[in-house]
Parts: sequence; C-alpha cells; structure tokens
Amino acid sequence: LVPCTSPHDAEVFARFSLPAAAWPGSSAVRQQASDGCASRLSGYLNPKFASIGLNQQYVYPNQDAWLAGQRTVVCEVSSGNGPLTGSVRATS
Repeated sequence: LVPCTSPHDAEVFARFSLPAAAWPGSSAVRQQASDGCASRLSGYLNPKFASIGLNQQYVYPNQDAWLAGQRTVVCEVSSGNGPLTGSVRATS
C-alpha cells in the first residue's frame, strides 16, 4: 500500500462480496467480478480522467478460495500510460 500522492501502479476503488452459493465456475465468477467492478467504477471515477486511458482490473476468488468461504472481489484501476500520481476518485 502506498498513498495516492506517491506514484502507484493501481488504485483500489471497490471491494465487494459475491453471494454465498455453490461454486458457479470460473467463467461465472470472472463475469460477476467484471460486471460488479464496472458498475462501481462509473460512480467512483472523476470524469476528467475518463479520457486518459484507464484500465480496470479485478482480483476474484478461485475455486479453492470459494470453497473456503472467501467471496471478496477487489477492483482496481490503472493507467496504460505509466504510474498514477494522485487519486482518480471523483471529489464530493
């Protein structure tokens, strides 16, 4: 973890848990993670950064983690143009 004021490779913009259920398969979990992060990014992102080539990534549970009860998805945003220096978060 580094402060947003220091150069950083990515910024975590959301964390959420997928619903408890039987293992739905890697493709289904990946799609739920992608959809969940995409829906959260629009409310987080400062509109002035929408045109600078940001990329969304996410970390999602694999089958072993799922079976151990871990359902957390972590959403990140990064720049294809090098490290971020400052937050891409919209100001209130």
